[in-house]
Amino acid sequence: MAAILISDSSSGNFKLFAVHKKLEIKPNMYFNIISMTDQVTFNLIIPSIYNLKVEFLNPPYVYNRILPTIRIPEIVAYYYTIKSPKYKFKGERHNLYELTFVDSGTLDTTVDGVNYTLNSSDLIIYGKNQFHTQAVNSDSSWSYLTIMFDMKCDDDSLICNRVFHCRKELYNAVRAFAKKYITYNSLF
Repeated sequence: MAAILISDSSSGNFKLFAVHKKLEIKPNMYFNIISMTDQVTFNLIIPSIYNLKVEFLNPPYVYNRILPTIRIPEIVAYYYTIKSPKYKFKGERHNLYELTFVDSGTLDTTVDGVNYTLNSSDLIIYGKNQFHTQAVNSDSSWSYLTIMFDMKCDDDSLICNRVFHCRKELYNAVRAFAKKYITYNSLF
């Protein structure tokens, strides 16, 4: 995988674009091919009458790789549950992260005193040692998937204590996980 850094001026505003296919560069453009993997091979085809000139950027361009900031070394537990109307869980805290995905119904949860409401296809991640409660305050049942895991993360405040509404791709991934690893397949 490679990218091209390109501008119409050596002191201009360079832009980075991914290279997926052959491309044609207009004359008098400043460019460089940037490897986004350990190595990249490319062919530069130029007319014999073209005068190719090498220049160096000052300061040089540095490609910053996109590296994961989250690592999940272990999933400790997971389960799919259906709770009856008016269900109340008084709460807990533990030394793991916990993801709760609402498959159907509505969940009211409190995390360290802050209230959240999750609807169908929503999820929340509770941080380590955070006290959290869960309740169904309606006359309908509620079904959900819980995954408890260990995680190494540069800044878990970016993902903890936020309600995420799952788009179709994430929803399908969560459902596929549940179907593969949880014995309650007939419920999903």
